Amino acid sequence: SYAPSVLARIRPDLARKFSDTLENNLLYEYIYHLNAQPPSAELGFLHLVNLFRWARRPMIERIGNLDSNVPITFIYGAHTWMDISVGELTRALRPDSHVDVQIVPGAGHHVYVDQHDEFNRLVQQIATMVSDAGDELSQSVAQALADAVAEGATPPSSAAAPDTARP
Repeated sequence: SYAPSVLARIRPDLARKFSDTLENNLLYEYIYHLNAQPPSAELGFLHLVNLFRWARRPMIERIGNLDSNVPITFIYGAHTWMDISVGELTRALRPDSHVDVQIVPGAGHHVYVDQHDEFNRLVQQIATMVSDAGDELSQSVAQALADAVAEGATPPSSAAAPDTARP
């Protein structure tokens, strides 16, 4: 398709901005393919927001209902247009939960683009934390089953066993 080359002529600034991380035409190919597909994410987004693009049912109103064992990490760019106080409010509403708020210097709303190395480091850190928590949960479930069997209980079949798969 000729569309990526048209995009390159219209937006040469993108190639300059990402020249250290992307091959010549890769960014324009990516943008083209994002826009050539049916707009499913955009349509979904329109159902979640009102006329002014504010959330119809803000999650902050329901965040306290989330299981306290579910860790939450907010990653904001230091120059985002979003209200970063929501992260701190979530921390206040969930005092018995892991709530982390990360603000990445030098990034706007698209942290994963503006500061990709730092974003990737944070995501890896979060994934490791969740994985480690999953290991602890698996171990505690296994120990509880072993204790129950030792006390004479019949172990549950595999179909009835608690789901200990990692998130």
